[in-house]
Amino acid sequence: MYELLTYYGKLIKDAIKKSASIKNFNHKKIRNIKRSPAKNILILGIGGSAMAGDLIKNYLKYLDCNKGTEINVIRGTEIPKNIKKESFVFCCSYSGNTAETLEALEKIKKFTNNIVVITSGGKLEEIAEKERLILLKIPTGMMPRCAMFYSFFYLLNSMFRFNVIEKNEKNNIKAAINEIKNIKFGKSLDYSVIDNNNIAIALARLCQNKIPIIYTGNERLEAVNLRWKSQIQENANQLCFGNYFPELNHNEINGWMFPKDLLEKFLIITIKDFDDSNELNFAISKSLNLLRQSGIEVIEVVVAGKTLLERIIRLVCLADWFSFYLAIMNNADPTSIPLVMKLKEIK
Repeated sequence: MYELLTYYGKLIKDAIKKSASIKNFNHKKIRNIKRSPAKNILILGIGGSAMAGDLIKNYLKYLDCNKGTEINVIRGTEIPKNIKKESFVFCCSYSGNTAETLEALEKIKKFTNNIVVITSGGKLEEIAEKERLILLKIPTGMMPRCAMFYSFFYLLNSMFRFNVIEKNEKNNIKAAINEIKNIKFGKSLDYSVIDNNNIAIALARLCQNKIPIIYTGNERLEAVNLRWKSQIQENANQLCFGNYFPELNHNEINGWMFPKDLLEKFLIITIKDFDDSNELNFAISKSLNLLRQSGIEVIEVVVAGKTLLERIIRLVCLADWFSFYLAIMNNADPTSIPLVMKLKEIK
């Protein structure tokens, strides 16, 4: 895990490069696929594969997409009843052997030919080649949760190909991607050097022997919230929960009263974005002030970046490093996922 994280900058740039050079959309061996703007998009996947879909959905929500475009992430085997011949489907599984994703794909093939497969191999690759589906290959040899950026940028560039994004917004996205390619990752996103400014280690120390609660707004960072939770759970083997403003102000905020002997075990990490609305910032400030007055420990995290895309990537990288160090402090292996693997063995 440490070796992978130290090369994260190269991984992200490689994901951008590979996704920008997609060539097999119009290959003669590929089944014909609809080219007009997609209105109904489904992203099938679980875990890190679905996480890329969540980030794309969250990101595109604040861009100029074609009116009426709907994106849904499907975690499981049940598919929406409103799927049509015109629907577009992205089937994402790093291993290519995720049972739920394979089952959902079998159901979806009965309704539409507009299917793109994103995988490193496995049964999913075999199906794609046999049935002439668009196949976007991800490099092998990584943990699925660490290969998420390949799926993310493949999805983003596919949205260009299927005319989901308005022309005027494409230039903005390309500019944001260029900003990311120009980031000196070794200095700004590599938290492997232990010094006084290492926020990843600082967060890990604060969370040791605590139960982190991740709070974000429901506007731009909803998917980032989920990524932080899942990385802490998988990498550090530690319980972590989360919720969103302003919804939690109408229910969960009242729960920070009992049981009093357990409240000191919790730590709130609130992640903010520069472009959060004034209304959302006001709701967050009110809540955090009340919680601090009640003696609850609260940490606020804000990252720099000219664009939302850059800030999302910085926050994902921070979560991965932070959860890595927390695993070390927990004397846990940040690479293995023993209980998840045991579950997969149960027939």
